[in-house]
Amino acid sequence: MTYDAFEISEQSSRPVEVYRFSLGADVYRYTSAEDVVPVTGENYDPIAILRGSIIQGPDERSRPLEVTMPSTVAFARRFAGIVPGSQAMLTLRRFQRDDGATPEVRTLFVGTVHAARYGDDAKSLVFPVYSLEYGLAKTVPRFGYQSSCNHVLYDDDCGVDEDAAANKFVSVVTAVSGNDITVTGAGTFRGSAQFDAGFVKPAAFDDYRQIIGQSGDVLTLMLPFPQTMIGATVNVYRGCDHLIAGHCSTRFN
Repeated sequence: MTYDAFEISEQSSRPVEVYRFSLGADVYRYTSAEDVVPVTGENYDPIAILRGSIIQGPDERSRPLEVTMPSTVAFARRFAGIVPGSQAMLTLRRFQRDDGATPEVRTLFVGTVHAARYGDDAKSLVFPVYSLEYGLAKTVPRFGYQSSCNHVLYDDDCGVDEDAAANKFVSVVTAVSGNDITVTGAGTFRGSAQFDAGFVKPAAFDDYRQIIGQSGDVLTLMLPFPQTMIGATVNVYRGCDHLIAGHCSTRFN
């Protein structure tokens, strides 16, 4: 029997769905099946995960697919307190358990996780996931004529190398107070106040936070990290005021 034949069969259909969440370089794999499921060389762990209906048609862009899982699993814990700096992506796939040794695997849905909320039981997290078509429903302006640079710092259009020694400072966090972290030596890196509007990336895990202010070695973050940061090694990247005659010229040439 083919995948389609299994799908329409009332007696033989035994579908298995697998959820692959990617968050930066971190990947989390889950299945609603009762056992570990191998798919294309990756193992998916069984958890109590469920989803709503996939909307097809005009409403697909505006109505998210809701995915619910226990708040204790690794992916959910990344959202249980402070949301990560990176956006998570979900790929939902499905196959038929009795479709031979190498079953046909269909991709049902690909989208981005936009938020998280606790379920009615206060023990689960619900993730609204919008399809990739969601972004096409928005009006996206072209570059504007303005005094500041249109590009995102360190992106391909900006062209500045974030890993160049002149732009990245590596040190250790020695103190944390609210949104403030103390990074030894940050205040003397290439002068002073180099990291306003820059960002911090921990070396041990894939996440980042924007820096909204600097006073010597103390960096004020837009949001704190959920993990304990004291003693952690971090990469700190210089910021930019996005003015053509400002840091674009004087700092980054």
